[in-house]
Amino acid sequence: MSVAETARPAGRIASLDVLRGIAILGTFASNAWLFAIPGGALAWLSGSRPAR
Repeated sequence: MSVAETARPAGRIASLDVLRGIAILGTFASNAWLFAIPGGALAWLSGSRPAR
């Protein structure tokens, strides 16, 4: 038996892959929302948003 055969991972856990995918989509959605704001994310976080 070679080292490559003994070091083979047991497999992926599908539920963790789903949770990672949801986390990535959430991060993308929050970044898209913050960077779409006039003035950028810093204006939103500092409270100096332009009046509507």
